[in-house]
This record gives sequence, C-alpha cells and structure tokens, in this order.
Amino acid sequence: IDRQAAPEIARRVRHWTFGPGGLATIGFALALAAARRGLPEQWGAIVAAGPVCWLGLLLIIGAVAWSFGGGGGGPGWAVVLLSCVVQSVQAMSYGLPTVQVAARHVGIAESIVANGRVFPENDIYQAWSGLFASAAFVKVASGWNDLLLYATVWGAVAAAVMVLAVRAVAGQFHGEKRAWSAALVFGLASSLNTTFFAPQMFGFIGALVIIVLMLRMGDPRYGR
Repeated sequence: IDRQAAPEIARRVRHWTFGPGGLATIGFALALAAARRGLPEQWGAIVAAGPVCWLGLLLIIGAVAWSFGGGGGGPGWAVVLLSCVVQSVQAMSYGLPTVQVAARHVGIAESIVANGRVFPENDIYQAWSGLFASAAFVKVASGWNDLLLYATVWGAVAAAVMVLAVRAVAGQFHGEKRAWSAALVFGLASSLNTTFFAPQMFGFIGALVIIVLMLRMGDPRYGR
C-alpha cells in the first residue's frame, strides 16, 4: 500500500470540501430548498423561488469563478451543478416536464406498458422507441408509477450528463481548464431547458461518447 496515497486523498478531499466544490454544493442545496412548489408563474421558477434561490445561484457562480481562478479541486463539480441548477429548480417547483412534448413521449411509454409492444406503423415515435421502451422497463421493474415525474428528473439529469459528454470530447484536444470552459459555455447555452425526455437528448450523448472512444482508439496512451 502506498503510504503517500492516504495523505494525498485527504488533502484533495479537504480542498474540495472547503473549496469551490463545497461552496457550489451549498449553493445548489439552497437553490433547491427555495423552490416554490406549484404551477408555473409569470417570471418562471427561478424568480418565483425568491432571494434564497438567487443567493444559491450566486454561490455556484462564485464557486465556478473561484475554481477557474485556482481554487482547489478543479472546476468540474461546480460547472456541472451550474449547468443543471435551473432544470433542477424547475423540477422541484413543478414536478412536471417543462416541455409539453415530453408528455407525448411518456404516453408512448405508457402504451408499451399497457400493450406489451409498439406499433411502428402508427408514427415515427413508435418506430424508434428505444428510449420509451427503457422508460417502460423502469416503470415495470422498479414500480415507479409516475412516469411524468420520471421524465422530469430525466431532463434535469440529462442537462448534467450532456455537459460531461461535451467535457469528455473537449478533453481530447485541450487541457482540463479549457475543456471545462467549453463544457461551461455549452451548459450555459443550454440553460433554457432544452434538455427534456426525448430521444435526441440520448442520441446526442451517445454520439459524443462514440467520438471520444474513436479518438482514444487512435491515441497511443490508451492502446489500440
């Protein structure tokens, strides 16, 4: 056992806890705790949540700036939280997807559960039903009956996963901070909740994963 490993791990944990990572986590928790549950209001979930939510957002933004400025632990965690905090507050506030078409997708999953099959002759959604079939499997296997809530959570998680996928691709060409900068720009541009329960979100992530694997196959550091 490497005796130097334990102190190094402890140092990294300490830098993360009392650095940007810990600050971003506190901000994220404040933003979620401040979410006002109910129907959508005129200015949206973030404005309706009030000052505590705004404080949480400011803490996350401060953590991102701190991490890029040399704070311990690196910018990854803070960037991921910033990229999905809007979708997460919306999910906590409404408990429903914010994109109407997600309800149609949930309906296809419910149809698969009820009928045990798809009807590809009906429409393109039935013909390309992998995502909807997976949601049906989750419902049957786990007993998660409310697929609208499942679609809501799926959208918030997808926002973070898409940022990680962009980071993975950018990391093949640039160092850590520049790669996370690319992921941050992408995440902020997607903050209007373009991530929702839809096949194109899953396809986007899958395409980037394939690109990363192809790039690594040609990199002698990872073998062939």
